[in-house]
Amino acid sequence: MARSLVLEQLPREQSRHQLVVQRLRDAIAQGHLAVGERLPSERELGEQLGVSRTIVREAIRVLAAQGILTVRQGRRAVVDADLSTASLRPIRQLIADTARETFGDVMDARLILEVASAERAARRATLDDIAAMAEALEHLRTVQAPSAPADSAHAAFHRAVARASHNLFLERMVDSLLDAQSAGQRWETPHGEDAMDIALLPLGYEAHAKIFRPIRDHRVAAARRAMHEHLSTTFHRHPRAGH
Repeated sequence: MARSLVLEQLPREQSRHQLVVQRLRDAIAQGHLAVGERLPSERELGEQLGVSRTIVREAIRVLAAQGILTVRQGRRAVVDADLSTASLRPIRQLIADTARETFGDVMDARLILEVASAERAARRATLDDIAAMAEALEHLRTVQAPSAPADSAHAAFHRAVARASHNLFLERMVDSLLDAQSAGQRWETPHGEDAMDIALLPLGYEAHAKIFRPIRDHRVAAARRAMHEHLSTTFHRHPRAGH
């Protein structure tokens, strides 16, 4: 028997199947539904979310095509994939254990994933997504670097871009890489001063504004270029580059 699942109703102007897809993905990722559990009925989901059964059915079809749900004739859909952050712990631990040896690989993975997330964010970002990016960007403008708040604001911006991609796997992988890097973010400067990721600090607000603007304006190619330039520059200016 499925556990009682309570989902917040969708805004009327956003009652589309992709939003239902995202809401169900989030419920699975947050552990409200585990692998092997059945979803509520289409009628129950439709009532909770304020959408028609047709929209719910289409969302379930999308999730089934992605391998997240299994659907059998005449039965409720069953969760078939673990999207929880717990499933990424081995990746985080690997990065933490081999940070010095794998720094280049981690940055290369971030480049691949975050350029893709910026492209998709430029296509799919909602008003709420844009507001979240703008808030993180404004925080970058106001914090003093080097500092923990500066590092936090930087990570918050990159996480907001990944969320705006509306691809849960991209979002979780970017989160995992940022979390792992954050654990070892203090480096020795040439003068022996302890600083937070000194390569990121000279780039600061304007480098991230260059990523934000094309995403906000839905300029896909420009968003890709801006993220690629930012992460490439970050890597090449980092004290660990080449080590």
